[in-house]
Amino acid sequence: MRVADISQSLEFVKNLLSDCLQSDLVLSSDRLVSWRGYKCGIFKDQYYPVEYQWLIDHHQYSYLLRDGLFFQFYYEFGRDGLNKARAAFYPRPISSNCKKEDIYGVAEACLDANDESLSEYLLNIVEEIERTGIVPPNTSHVRFDFDKEVTSHEVSHLQFGGIGNLRIPSDFFPTPLAFVEFISDLITDCNMSFQPSARSHSVNKALRNLVCNRVIGLKHD
Repeated sequence: MRVADISQSLEFVKNLLSDCLQSDLVLSSDRLVSWRGYKCGIFKDQYYPVEYQWLIDHHQYSYLLRDGLFFQFYYEFGRDGLNKARAAFYPRPISSNCKKEDIYGVAEACLDANDESLSEYLLNIVEEIERTGIVPPNTSHVRFDFDKEVTSHEVSHLQFGGIGNLRIPSDFFPTPLAFVEFISDLITDCNMSFQPSARSHSVNKALRNLVCNRVIGLKHD
């Protein structure tokens, strides 16, 4: 994987999302693919709507779609290849389908089980629903991370924002187009068509789906 491979893949992504693309902040150099105004760091234990809105307000995305979904693509290369990378998808926060009566019932059950802190938390949610009519969102971001130097966990892994300590090991790291294809079912308001020619996500590296040899693994030719 080289910068040229990632740049080519990003062009495929841009064309694929052209029907619904609102903003393109992709920035490339000889050894780095990022976005303009890049800020490092990851939110931990943060309420997702707060995280989402902060990233939107500070333009922390590569591609922003018209319906509020956005992607982050970061690839840092060294002399020996890829050093660090991040491919992330942030959906727009949406309300869950849970009814306040159901939440209240669970709160009562927690109180009966002497879990007062969770019961109080759920009762506060019920009060908020009664006050505003809005059910708190039940969404989070999903991302692939890669760090060549890390020793505390897998070098490459899939992670979900709402569960910070869950890392699903991967024996590959996706190009931007492979990542968009991976989460494409979550994009509902965009006319996308994955053509066979576009599946060559980088030169001589066509993605072969459903070929796994670890917890998660997609082989490349």
